[in-house]
Amino acid sequence: MSDHVSLDGPAVAAGGQALFAAGQALGDLLADTRTTLVPATAARPWGGDEIGRAFDNGYRPAEQQVLAAFEAMARQVRALGEQVQAVVAEAQTTDLQASVRVTRAYEDPA
Repeated sequence: MSDHVSLDGPAVAAGGQALFAAGQALGDLLADTRTTLVPATAARPWGGDEIGRAFDNGYRPAEQQVLAAFEAMARQVRALGEQVQAVVAEAQTTDLQASVRVTRAYEDPA
């Protein structure tokens, strides 16, 4: 087992930024999808007869669930990116503070 732990702060922070950007892109894709899908399905292209109504009754809840899940995924990916960046910042701050304490502990008191 190794006693050494290292963190490539810039690389991990860049990964966090990429995750956040991916979440933003998912959110943008969702917005585009809503802009296209919601008006198209509101027109009920499957018809208003008995079969069309039955389809609509099954489709509406599924449409809402898929859109909500997509939105939650985008939000979670953005949040994960933010959290990764926060962990890197906290790790770097903690490392710097420990470095200062160690340096002070070994300074010549004279």
